[in-house]
Amino acid sequence: MDNWKTLSTKQIFKHRYLTLEEDSVVTPKGRKIKYLCLGRGVSSVTVVPILKDGKIPLIYQFRYPHKKYFWELPGGRIDDGEKPAEGAERELKEEMQIEADKFIKLGSFATAPGIDGHVKYVFLAEGAKFVNGPRKNDHDDSEFIQEVKTFTFPEILKMVEKGEIQVSATLIAILLYRDYLNRKKK
Repeated sequence: MDNWKTLSTKQIFKHRYLTLEEDSVVTPKGRKIKYLCLGRGVSSVTVVPILKDGKIPLIYQFRYPHKKYFWELPGGRIDDGEKPAEGAERELKEEMQIEADKFIKLGSFATAPGIDGHVKYVFLAEGAKFVNGPRKNDHDDSEFIQEVKTFTFPEILKMVEKGEIQVSATLIAILLYRDYLNRKKK
């Protein structure tokens, strides 16, 4: 931990989706401080599903904290005891009614390393296909999916350029997928 010393941890708040803890720590400079941590140990996935025709489906979903809709890739929390790839497969089926032939890990990243220990895993789902067509609005109580629509990758890049895609996990997943395509060309 590079000379950080944790003296104690106190749970301030616990909810199904969020925990807030306060640590008493000694910094490398010897100062004793309180440090707030959100969601320690909770991880999630974002999935880039590639349909057999090469298109990528996006979800148009209402996000309550912002009180507006966002275009985003499917994803969500990894359940207890679940491996990241299993979470990707489950989330893809739950949110989009899509199954895929193969899941490839594109990468992972820390979502907000200054305040939480959350890790986001990004997977590519190759050979994706809708099972019983796309569905919406029968998911988790906090989700409201208005629409599932397919786009070509160049269309998605244009949406990014125009600011039409604003969800950080989706933006990073798009970059990781673009890098994956570039590596495949070499």
